[in-house]
Amino acid sequence: MSKSKLSYGVYNGKALKEFLENSGILFLTVFFSIGILVGSLVCKTDSSVYSDIQHIIGDYLEIRNEQGIADNLFTSLCINLTFNLSCIFLAFSLIGYPFLLWIPFIRGLGIGMLSGLLYSLYRFTGLGYCVLTVYPAAAVYAIVLILSCNDSCIYSKNAYAKALRGRGQFERDETKIFLTRQFIYILVCAVSSVIDAFSNALFSGLFEI
Repeated sequence: MSKSKLSYGVYNGKALKEFLENSGILFLTVFFSIGILVGSLVCKTDSSVYSDIQHIIGDYLEIRNEQGIADNLFTSLCINLTFNLSCIFLAFSLIGYPFLLWIPFIRGLGIGMLSGLLYSLYRFTGLGYCVLTVYPAAAVYAIVLILSCNDSCIYSKNAYAKALRGRGQFERDETKIFLTRQFIYILVCAVSSVIDAFSNALFSGLFEI
């Protein structure tokens, strides 16, 4: 074992420690992916749950295709902001961390159910609809949501650790940085809603969904 490798922390545990400390984004991405997988698998079952999902998503798509750009923009923004504001709210809770892990999963679950249902009903037509009208905005927002959730997890864990040591839970400078970053995420969230509204307006008419 060479001395150079030891000095760079390959064998002395530093690399593993750094990975664990910076693996929040990875874990949240995994949760998001599992949500997509579970959502798509639910739509492959012939159960009452599938019928309910088909009814709900069918109504959603009908309203989405009938609305104008402004209405779809508002609807998309409200849905996205619900997730972002949930991240911020849970960040200020000492026990918010375990609940934050479920936010990407729930978002992924919705995308998975929509994709799975459209594919099961329309095959490649449904897949094409998702690729052109759903996935562009969903990909942008997924990145934003995972980053927002990761920051919230870090903030909540730090507050919990400080509370255990008898220190103040939320420091002013840390809170200022956290809220600034969350504000930036919300701005990008608005951009993803714009992409969603315009992609739907441009491409939804190409498909008989």
